[in-house]
Amino acid sequence: MISKLNRVSLAFAMIPGLAACDRTADELEMLARQTLLYPDSAQFGELRQGKVGGHAFACLMVGAKNRQGVQVEPTARGFVQDGQGNWHQADLPDEMNMTDCTEMLEASLSGANSYGGKSTRKVAKDEPFHASKAFDPADVSWFDGKEGENVILGSASLRTKAGNAIPCPSEEARVTLIPDSGYARERMEWLYGSQEGGFISARDGSKDDFPSRIYEQSLRTATCDDQGNFAFGNLPDGTYFLTATVGWRKIATDGSAHWEGGGLMRRVQVSGGQRVQIKLGSS
Repeated sequence: MISKLNRVSLAFAMIPGLAACDRTADELEMLARQTLLYPDSAQFGELRQGKVGGHAFACLMVGAKNRQGVQVEPTARGFVQDGQGNWHQADLPDEMNMTDCTEMLEASLSGANSYGGKSTRKVAKDEPFHASKAFDPADVSWFDGKEGENVILGSASLRTKAGNAIPCPSEEARVTLIPDSGYARERMEWLYGSQEGGFISARDGSKDDFPSRIYEQSLRTATCDDQGNFAFGNLPDGTYFLTATVGWRKIATDGSAHWEGGGLMRRVQVSGGQRVQIKLGSS
């Protein structure tokens, strides 16, 4: 699994350039400068290189000035080599350390962070959502602003093709509790092909998914801990849809990135001060 991204401090050589005779280092430094606001402020540190499946990758520590012109702590920049031997700077998150950078590129090129799950969604990818009627806040008056004694505890994760579990606190993650309503039931059916439970892959997500703003205001959200666990407390009796998005970035050999993972959903009913445990996705 890809660890949480943290800044790291490393000693830098004051003279830019790793080695005058190292063509790879020179090429990577040149690529790194192209994305800096202040190229002349660049300082280069540790370089790590590897190869997976015939494709080379590298991570280079780069320090430079920020938008305010202040020198900031170094971060790792990733690079991948395509089939023609050309290097490309990888679309990685900011503030990466060397371990995160090398693990992400190695996993991407080996396919270890690829996800092969199939969506339960039944409608076409770009088919927009059309509710039979507008969302009515009165439909969730039993929930909005109310408190109860029920608790929903849960965890969310997805497994890659290689069997690695990616838990909820991934690069792209959120958990949402949706109170039952006619509008919500139609949305769940449209998104997941069911009102009971389902999965939609990141690649099958709709670009036209714009729910009612009033509807969004009726939702509750939670964050996961480091083990992927979350909780919703003080819930009134009723039916809910629990959704979680677990996603991570996969790097291609041209340096571009796309999202792997997707969205999970489960219908949950609570009453009488219940304390229920829900597992979304991989066990």
